[in-house]
Amino acid sequence: MVKTERVTLWAYRLLPAVLLPVMLVLSRDFGITWDEKTQQMYGRAVWYYVTQGADSHWFHPGWYMYLYGGLFDMLCVAAQRLLPGDTWTTRHYVNALFGWVGVVYVGRLGRLAGGPGAGLLAMAMLVLSPRYFADSMNNPKDAPFAALFAVALYYTARLHPRFPFLDLRLFVPLAASIALALNVRAGALLLLGYVALALASRTVASRACSPARLLSTAARWAALALVVLVAGTAFWPWAQKRPLHRPVQALFKLSDYDWDRTVLFDGRDVRTKALPVDYVPRWAAVTVPPVVLVGATLSLVFLARRRRGLVAGMWFAALFPAAYVILSRAVLYDGIRHLLFAYPPLVVASAWGWRGLLEALAGRPRAVAALALAIGLVEPAWFMWRNHPNQCVYFNALVGGPRGALGRYELDYWGNSAHQAIDWVDARAREKGTRLLVSGYPPHVVRDEARRRASLEFAREGQRPDFEVLVLRGTRQAVLELASRTDVRHRVTTADGATLAIVVPGGARGDVAP
Repeated sequence: MVKTERVTLWAYRLLPAVLLPVMLVLSRDFGITWDEKTQQMYGRAVWYYVTQGADSHWFHPGWYMYLYGGLFDMLCVAAQRLLPGDTWTTRHYVNALFGWVGVVYVGRLGRLAGGPGAGLLAMAMLVLSPRYFADSMNNPKDAPFAALFAVALYYTARLHPRFPFLDLRLFVPLAASIALALNVRAGALLLLGYVALALASRTVASRACSPARLLSTAARWAALALVVLVAGTAFWPWAQKRPLHRPVQALFKLSDYDWDRTVLFDGRDVRTKALPVDYVPRWAAVTVPPVVLVGATLSLVFLARRRRGLVAGMWFAALFPAAYVILSRAVLYDGIRHLLFAYPPLVVASAWGWRGLLEALAGRPRAVAALALAIGLVEPAWFMWRNHPNQCVYFNALVGGPRGALGRYELDYWGNSAHQAIDWVDARAREKGTRLLVSGYPPHVVRDEARRRASLEFAREGQRPDFEVLVLRGTRQAVLELASRTDVRHRVTTADGATLAIVVPGGARGDVAP
C-alpha cells in the first residue's frame, strides 16, 4: 500500500510536467475563434495603455469590451512581441498555458480534498473533459477566467481552520489570484463572497466570536477586498478610473447583457432573453462526460454520510453561478461556456466521489469500480483522439454524440472547424499552383484564416470567390439546410459523421474543384 501511495504521489507530481508541452504543441492545431480578432485588438489597446499611457475608444462605453479586464489579451500581445511566428499560434500558446494552470490547481484542490490520488484523478478528469480541453486551446474569455478562478478557489480552501483564519502568508496569494481573475472578468467578485462565507463558517466552527476577533476577521476581509479591487483593475483601463465602483457595475451590466437573438436548444430556436428554465442543466447533462457525472453523484452520497467542508464548498462553487443565472434570467448563448469557471470545482467533487468509492470497497467490488472508472475515462479520451481538433463539439451518449446533437444543439459555435476547411482549400490551391479567392461564414474568421496562408486571399466586396467556407451555425433550419447541400466539395465532420463546416464552389472558377 505504501508503494502504491508513493507511485500515486509521483504520478500526481509528474502529470503537469508531461501535460504542459503536450498542450502547447496541440494548441497549434486549433483555429481562430469567433471573438479572437476583437480580443486581439483590445489586447493591443491595453498594451499601449500599460506601456505608454495611451487612451483608446475600447476603454469607453459604446463597445462592450470596456466591461472586461484586459490581462489575458495584453499577455498575448506581449508574447507576440517576444516570440516570432504567427499571431494566432502565439495566442493559442498563451491560452493553453492558462488551461494548464487550471488543471494544476484542480489537482491541488483534489489533493486537499482526498489526497494525491484524488488530485491525480481530478487533473485527469479535467484534461479529459473535451470541452474544457478545447476551450483551453483558443477560448480567450472563458478558459483564462476558469483557470484563475480555480487558483483563487484553492487559496480560499487553504484558509486556516483557527483564528486568525487569514494571515499575511496566505493573504498575498489569495489577493493576487482574485485580482488576476478580476483583470479578466468581473465575475471574480464572486470570490470575495466565497471568502466571506468561508471566513464566517470557520468563525462559527472555531467559536471565534468575541468582538475583538470578529472585528479582526472583518478587517482582514475588508483589506482583501480593497486590495483586490485596486489591483484587479491594473489591466482594466475603464474600471481603473473608479476601482471601488466600476467592477461591481460591470458585473451587473454583463449579467443583463443586451443580446436578444436565437440559439438552438433541444431542437428549437429559442430567444436568449427567454431561455427555458432547464437550459443550463440540460446543456450540462449532455456535454459533461458521464464519468464526471457519476463521480459527482457519488460525492453527494458520501457527503450525506460524512461531512467534508471543502467538497461542500466545491459543490457550492459549482451550483451557485448556475442557480444565479437561472433565477436572474441572465442572457446565455454558445451553450454554457460562460459558466466554464463553475466546472473545475465540480470535477474536484467528482474525483473525491470516485476516490471515496474506491476506498470504501475491497477485493473484487473495488476492482470492478476501478475498471468502471477506467472505462469512464477512456470514453472522453477516445472522443478527443478521434475528433482532434474539434473536441469543442463533445456531446455524450445521452444525446447520441455530436451526430445526435446536430440540428438540436449548437455544435461549433466558435467556428474552430473553419481552420480545417481553409486547409483543404489551401491544399487545392497548392496542387494547382495558383492563388484562390475565398469567402464564407463567419466572414472575419474565414478572412483571418485565409490571411495565414500565402496561396489564399479573402474576396473583397464585388469579387466572386472560388470557394465559400461555411460553418454550420444559426437557426435549426439553416443548420439542416447547410448540412444537406448537394454541391459540397468538402466537409469537416466529427468521427460519427456530424457536419461542422462545408466548402462549396463560389462561382468564380471550376478548374480548381476536384
